[in-house]
Amino acid sequence: MHTVTYNVQEKEKGSRPEVSVQDIDQKSDQMPKESFTKKCAKRGLMAVILICLLVIGIVSLFALHFAYQRTWSREYADLEEKYQRLEEKKLSMEENNLNETLRLRSDINRFERRVDIEYSDLEEKYQSHENKRLSIEENNFNETLQLRSEIELAHAETQRLRSDSDRIERRVNAGLCELRYGDYCYFVEESGPATMNMNAATWSCERKNATLGNIYSARHFDMMTNYYRTFFTFDSLAEQPSFGLKTGMKFDKQANVVYLSDASRASFVHWESAEANRNDLFIVLSIHSDKDETKDGYFTADEGYLNFGAICQMPV
Repeated sequence: MHTVTYNVQEKEKGSRPEVSVQDIDQKSDQMPKESFTKKCAKRGLMAVILICLLVIGIVSLFALHFAYQRTWSREYADLEEKYQRLEEKKLSMEENNLNETLRLRSDINRFERRVDIEYSDLEEKYQSHENKRLSIEENNFNETLQLRSEIELAHAETQRLRSDSDRIERRVNAGLCELRYGDYCYFVEESGPATMNMNAATWSCERKNATLGNIYSARHFDMMTNYYRTFFTFDSLAEQPSFGLKTGMKFDKQANVVYLSDASRASFVHWESAEANRNDLFIVLSIHSDKDETKDGYFTADEGYLNFGAICQMPV
């Protein structure tokens, strides 16, 4: 190695001493040098650290995602449970309302039956007084006047009870749909034991903008008989085991066919028994007590036949 020496003259006192290139090279040789293997090791370590950080980040993201999904699932389950509780509460309220309606209807029916009994008693009393009046009119004019006064009082009481009964009936039947089948509502017009003929039955329905009802199927038949059986006390109907309800259907004896009120042929016919009367025009539905419910069915009657009431129907 050649040594090149640069001489630097001192221009002033305290200037730097001479420095040779040889001295610099010697100092450079004395500095430690890193091997290639160590450099690769350092870079590999840094790569491993970066990969570990990346893996930790990905795992953290998945952990957050699963935690969120678990939290959302719990909240959804809570909402489902609350919704189910609300549905159960709604169904319970609807059932309670239906039971309350049936209870009120039963109370009204009991009251109406009591009014009918009282009315019947007053009518009987009135008739008794009238007969007595006729028997003693020729013998005792003063007694006749007294009886007439009693009759007038009894008649006024009868009218009062009848007015109360009509008022209750209007309240019950205003918007009432006792039974619904298809597009029709059904209700029964009562007249007391065996006092309604065909003309009265027709008028009873028409005064409420209804017509005499039909029975369209076996299911409809069962609905009618089972429903109205629960509202009548057979002991109150002159101790008869059944009661009849007039319908709008008619029987053609020659063709042996039952027709509906619109003159179409009835698709369902169920006679009360094999011996049921089939010699007249109008169809009557006979409903029996619980122990004889298998005897429910039709029989025919003429226009003047008297029975308990009539089935009326009106569009929904």
